[in-house]
Amino acid sequence: MDIEYFPKEKVLLVHGHEPTVVAHLREQVAGLAAEQIDSFAVHELPGFRSVEGCQLFAQRDTFDHGMRPDREPQVFRCRLRPATWENIKDMLEPFRDGSYFGAGHQFLDHHGTVTWIISGERGW
Repeated sequence: MDIEYFPKEKVLLVHGHEPTVVAHLREQVAGLAAEQIDSFAVHELPGFRSVEGCQLFAQRDTFDHGMRPDREPQVFRCRLRPATWENIKDMLEPFRDGSYFGAGHQFLDHHGTVTWIISGERGW
């Protein structure tokens, strides 16, 4: 799965057709939702590739700050409440079981200055 930033649209897109890779992401998101972990680096999970150095950090918080650029270009941090991470976990399910690939996409978060989308292809 590729992690790519589209600056004109202010969209961070995770795209590809790799259900097992999405399953790893979903497991980590479930850990944030259940308050078992505080954060993780999406780009470091097995099967994820950073396009042009794009990095994504997911973090549990007490408020939905959403996706925002971090200090470095192409580095993003998504800070959300456990309940919001739970919703994202549910939205990832069709991509994990392979039923939502191809042109399918899902807006995972829009709370911050950057929208996070997952898609079966490089588009939304």
